[in-house]
Amino acid sequence: MSIKYLFVMYIFLFICCTSKNDINSNKEVINTSTEELITKFTINEQQMINDYNQHRVQITDVITSIGRPKDNIPKFDASYIVFGDIDEMFRKVVVVYFDQIKVDDLHIGDTITIQGNLTSVAKNHDGSMRIEIKKCDIIGLYQIDNEVPLHQKEEK
Repeated sequence: MSIKYLFVMYIFLFICCTSKNDINSNKEVINTSTEELITKFTINEQQMINDYNQHRVQITDVITSIGRPKDNIPKFDASYIVFGDIDEMFRKVVVVYFDQIKVDDLHIGDTITIQGNLTSVAKNHDGSMRIEIKKCDIIGLYQIDNEVPLHQKEEK
């Protein structure tokens, strides 16, 4: 085997074996809440984006809505959960996207902790707003009644 071939294989393996979680783990994690994000967005949209853009956002909140792909084929941003007020009139929500189908075991009313990257924000003329967090990982899932962890991400 040539050295060139070995070098190309090394680069290929390095790229393939470096997961998105490894890349994201270098970012500082900021603990926040749905209400805090919405309040900061309402006061100063650009400042909120600047505050959270270079960090992983961690939120613990109650799931108010769930979406999954109709064909059950894993895709980028295929499944999502929603935190916040989903009232049709004045919707103010944080939408959390997952790259794989991770929502099958989740239910509306579950309390969950996620980490992800703030990717977009939108405010509509009717006063509704939407904050999107993508590339999310589930850190913890809790029963509402007694807050016993159902799922806890293993620490490295």
